[in-house]
Parts: sequence; structure tokens; C-alpha cells
Amino acid sequence: MEEETYYVNVREPSESRRNLLETSREIVLALQKYENFKLSRVKKHNLVDLLRKNFREINDLILRLRKEMPQVKARKRIPEREEKPKALPRIPKKNDLDDLERELSLIEGRLKSLK
Repeated sequence: MEEETYYVNVREPSESRRNLLETSREIVLALQKYENFKLSRVKKHNLVDLLRKNFREINDLILRLRKEMPQVKARKRIPEREEKPKALPRIPKKNDLDDLERELSLIEGRLKSLK
């Protein structure tokens, strides 16, 4: 049996082609991003493995160092000196305030005489 061929009229074929090409371009860009993502995951996995290997090596070296160090009895802990509270700022007495007011009035008088 023969297949029948049908033709469909496409309005604005150049616009349809452009839309198809833009969509294809977006798909290719998305695939590139996905490949970059997969590559970065592999790099991350390799770096994590290297980090784990380094940590294991460091822990082994610490254990070897502890074995080689001499055993020492722990000393009693010396209590730290207590810090003395800082002195609070001195509250000016009434005499001090009077002195300051006098000095201020003298300075103001000098300023007025300069003008």
C-alpha cells in the first residue's frame, strides 16, 4: 500500500525557520551549561577526595607525633589573675564645674575682645 503525501501550507516560513533555529540554539546552550555543570561536579568530587586524603595523612602524622612525644604528668592549672575593674570616670564636683564655667567665661570674653 502506498502512503499518501499531504502538503500543509505554512504561513511565514522564514519566521518559522528562525524560531526553530533560535530554539535549537537555546537547547545547545542549555546542553553546554549542563556539560559544564557535570565537569564542575567531577572536579569538586576530585577535590573532596584529595581533601579527605590530606586529612587522613594529617591525622596519621598527629598520631605519630603524639607517640613520639614524651609522656608528661599534667600540672595543676594555675589560676589566672583576675583583672581589676577599670576605674570609673571621675564625676566632676561642684567646685570643678564652677572652675570650668569661669574658664569658659574668660575665653568667651577674650573672643569678644578680638572681634
